[in-house]
Amino acid sequence: MYLTGKNIYIEHDWSGDNDWRVLAASKSCEIKGDCDEIEIASPDQGSWYTAIAGRKKLIINFSYLLTGESVIYDSDSSPIKDFIRIGNIYKIRVTEGSTDLDVMCMLKSVNITATNGNLAQGAIQFVSVGEATWH
Repeated sequence: MYLTGKNIYIEHDWSGDNDWRVLAASKSCEIKGDCDEIEIASPDQGSWYTAIAGRKKLIINFSYLLTGESVIYDSDSSPIKDFIRIGNIYKIRVTEGSTDLDVMCMLKSVNITATNGNLAQGAIQFVSVGEATWH
């Protein structure tokens, strides 16, 4: 599997009618999966710990995001406006050849730093709010 910044996209539903369009592509990204563990064996049933998977989530962190001419914004939108809307739902899409992975995510936190004359950088964190789907 070859993943680059050209393979991971953040999409936004511009009109609220499932019209998902690319907001930005990833330049630096970390995707972590996590699940709760539920112990299913009593300590007096043996010497080995036994558990099943509980609630699952993905945590997705971006350090740099790229936008370009192909990104379509409505008249009341801009990249900075969309990345300050904490709590909004976005779709993270990872593409690999003819296969796509879509994860619906909530924007959890944003920390953007910029100095005069340099590209803005920072940390943008999303948390999954549903099951990942392959298509």
